[in-house]
Amino acid sequence: ENYSDGMFVRDNDGYGTHYYNDTAVNGISSVKVQRIGRKLKFIISCQKNISDDAVPQLYISDNNGGNYRLFGSKLDKYTENNGDFQFSTISEIDFCVNENTAEYWFETDAQEIYFKAAVSSKPYSSREDFYDSGDVFPAGALFYKYK
Repeated sequence: ENYSDGMFVRDNDGYGTHYYNDTAVNGISSVKVQRIGRKLKFIISCQKNISDDAVPQLYISDNNGGNYRLFGSKLDKYTENNGDFQFSTISEIDFCVNENTAEYWFETDAQEIYFKAAVSSKPYSSREDFYDSGDVFPAGALFYKYK
């Protein structure tokens, strides 16, 4: 099958279960990071134009022990308990979408961060959601490091 447009339906057997997802996740083609003083600018490019119901989410962990999710114009702090995420919104952030590109601004004093971008038509509430809903590896796996 050709997945060059980044849109596909997941319908296959997994370990002890059958995964099915017809939300047609918009594939991420690149993530660029730029530091400007205390701010990091993330530019997420997708295969197709970004819709309001499938905005890229950015998960960030830093060397100061913080775990964050940037989702639209919200900055959430998250904790994990037995694989389930607990989110609390701590502020509004600068966020914009231009066709197939989303830009996030994140302010931090951390010297090292790990980040992961994911796109789905619904927020992830647990590590398993990355498999079931996002067709990507779960948070904590295959993070990129920026320092």
